[in-house]
Amino acid sequence: MKMYKNLLIGLFVLLITASFFYAGCSKNDVVNPPVPVRDTNVVAFDSLIISEYFDDNSYSSVDLFKGLAVPEFTAPQLKDIQVRDSSGTRYNFIFRSGDLAKKNPGFESKFGVVNLNIKRAQFDTLSKIYNASSPPDTVLDFTYNPTVTPYYFNVGDTTKQCLSFYLKGKFAYNGGIFCGYKRVFGIMLIDSIYKSPGVDTVKIRLKVRINKDSKNKFNLYD
Repeated sequence: MKMYKNLLIGLFVLLITASFFYAGCSKNDVVNPPVPVRDTNVVAFDSLIISEYFDDNSYSSVDLFKGLAVPEFTAPQLKDIQVRDSSGTRYNFIFRSGDLAKKNPGFESKFGVVNLNIKRAQFDTLSKIYNASSPPDTVLDFTYNPTVTPYYFNVGDTTKQCLSFYLKGKFAYNGGIFCGYKRVFGIMLIDSIYKSPGVDTVKIRLKVRINKDSKNKFNLYD
């Protein structure tokens, strides 16, 4: 009888212990990983194609704020940069500031050099301009206009140049209202440059990221 009583007490203790253990592992105690927060001030344009040929209709200018390739003759409010054949030989292409366009000049843009040979995967994880201040210095961190040798790029180049830029003209335009009263900084990768089959058209593929909040920060998620 005593053995039976001890067995019942043991089972009772076991049930009480199990109940405490279950309560301590309730779903309320499960810690879920934090949800990544999207930074809406950082905008990525992952496949921006520019076309350059001997014609004013060439889509060789870029609105970097909107991530759009625009025609050479387009309204000036859209041009931030344009690609040029430096000597008319279909060799040694450069980007120059939109305000230097001979027809319908656009906005002034300033350039910096981040890396002259960077991999695409490295660009995709680039969180800041590492050789610039935070926030970037609008004078000291952007000193090239237009880009010049050795920063030419050519058809078939395997190196991938990464440039930084500051949309100086769009910030100055109408008191900064164009960019929401904020300075806009960016990074762009010259991902590839090639000719269209059968025509004398040079295509440049860019990857671009901008920060619309005056910050040296380009990762999409915090």
